[in-house]
Amino acid sequence: MARTHVNITDHILDMKNKINDISDDVGDISLISTSGQDSDVVQAINSLDSDIGGIANLTTIDKSSIRAAINELDAEIGAATLTTSASTIKGAINEHETQINQIDSDVGNRASLTTTADQNLVVAINEVDGIASAAQTASTSNTNKLGTITSGAMGTTASTVGPAIAELHSEIDSAEAVAGSLGDLITTAKGSLVAAINEVRLLGVDSDEIVNIFSAANTGTGFGTLSFDGAGAYSFAKVTNDNIRSAISAGEGIDISSGSISGEDATATNKGIAKFNTGNFSVTSGDVTIKTAGVAATQLATNAVTSIKINGSAVTTAKINNSAITTDKINNTAVTTAKVADDAVTYAKLQNLVTANRVLGSTSTGLIGEVQIARAMIVGDAIDGSKIADDVINSEHYAAGSIDPEHLASNAVTEIKIASNAVTSGKIAASAVTSDKIGSNAITEAKMADDAISSAELKSVVSLIIYNSAGTAVKTLYGAGS
Repeated sequence: MARTHVNITDHILDMKNKINDISDDVGDISLISTSGQDSDVVQAINSLDSDIGGIANLTTIDKSSIRAAINELDAEIGAATLTTSASTIKGAINEHETQINQIDSDVGNRASLTTTADQNLVVAINEVDGIASAAQTASTSNTNKLGTITSGAMGTTASTVGPAIAELHSEIDSAEAVAGSLGDLITTAKGSLVAAINEVRLLGVDSDEIVNIFSAANTGTGFGTLSFDGAGAYSFAKVTNDNIRSAISAGEGIDISSGSISGEDATATNKGIAKFNTGNFSVTSGDVTIKTAGVAATQLATNAVTSIKINGSAVTTAKINNSAITTDKINNTAVTTAKVADDAVTYAKLQNLVTANRVLGSTSTGLIGEVQIARAMIVGDAIDGSKIADDVINSEHYAAGSIDPEHLASNAVTEIKIASNAVTSGKIAASAVTSDKIGSNAITEAKMADDAISSAELKSVVSLIIYNSAGTAVKTLYGAGS
C-alpha cells in the first residue's frame, strides 16, 4: 500500500482528503492500550519498544526484526523430537547437563592429563591407545598399570579398555553434537551451557510469550483489513479497484467513468477545464501572459478608461470621433489664426455690421470698404465657438498637444479610440479592477504574491496541528473546510 504524502502544491481539498486518509491510517489515539506514555503514536511505539527491548540489543545474527531473531533461535534450537526424558528444551538441557557433568566427573579434568597430547580427550586417548597397544605387546606388568579391566570397574558396557574408550568417545561426541560448541555461543557467558541458557532466559522470553504480545485490530473507516493469526504472521486484505472507485464521486466539472477521471469543458454556468484563447494569451510552462494586443476593445468594461489611464499624447486625431469636439471642449483662445483654414470664415460667420451684412475693413489708413479680412484685422479672442461652422475644424488646425483633458467630453474616449496596448498599469486607477472585471480562472498561481493567502482568506478554515513527542505544537496547517 503506497504511502500518502501531502505536497505544498496540493489544492486545499486534496490536502484535506490526504490528511483525513493519514488520520484513518493512524487510528484513534485514545484507543491505544500501551503500558507507558500513549498520548501520541510516537510515545505509544516508544512504549512498545521499551517493553520489547531494542532490536540492536539482540545477540542473534539476524537483527532485522523480532520475528527474524525468533526464527533464527528456532532454527538453532531445531524442531526435532527430543529423545531425552524431559519434554522441554530447558529440561532436556538440564538433563544433558547432568549427564555431561557425570561424564565430566567420570572422565576427569583434561588439564590433569599426563599424556603428551592433551588438546582433547580423543587425542589423549589416542596417545594412550598407542601406548596401550605398545604395552599390550610388552609385559603383563605394563598391562597391570591400566588397572582392573572389567565393565564394572570401568563403569562402561565394554569390558576392555579399547571398546570402553570408544564407548566413552562415542558418548562424548554425541553429547557434543547435541550441546554444540561453547565457542559458537553468541551469549556473553560462554563458560558453560547452563550460564548461556540462563543469560538467554534473563534477556528474553520464549516464542509463545512474544507471540502473545502482538495482535491486530481494524479501527476507523476505509477499505482493507489487517489480521494476525496468533502465530507470528500478519496478513492484509488489499484494497481493490472497486473499493477505490466507490469512494470517489464526480463533482462539478469532473466526470468519472470506470475509474477514468476526465474534466468537463468550462461554460458560463459550469465549472470545468478551460483553455486560453491563443489570440489573446500566451502560456509557457504554466505561466499565462496577455499577448501584445491581446485585450480587444470589446473586452474593456464600459467607462474603464479614465483620463489618468491615458498616456500623454496618446489620444491622436484617429482616436477622436467626428464632431466629438464641441464648443465646451475647446479652451478659450485655443483657436488661433493658424487653426482657422483659409476661406473658412465666410460672411455668415462674421458679425453683421451693416444691413448689407458686409464686413467692412481697410487695407490702409482711412479707406474703409468691403475688404478681405487680414489676420491683423481680427481682435484677439474675437472668434468664439459660435463663429465657427459645425464640422469645419479638422486635425490640421489643432496644435500638437493642444487638446487637454478638460476639453475632452465625458465618455468621449470609447474603446475604438484607444490604441492597442495603450492602457498600461499606470493608466489603471488604484482599486479600479473589481472582481466582476476579472475573468473566471484568470488569477493563476503566478498572479498571487507570496504569503498573500492567510488563514483569513480560506473558506470555513480548518487547522491541523502537529505535535512532537513532548506534546509541543511544531506546525499548524490550514485548509478550507467543506
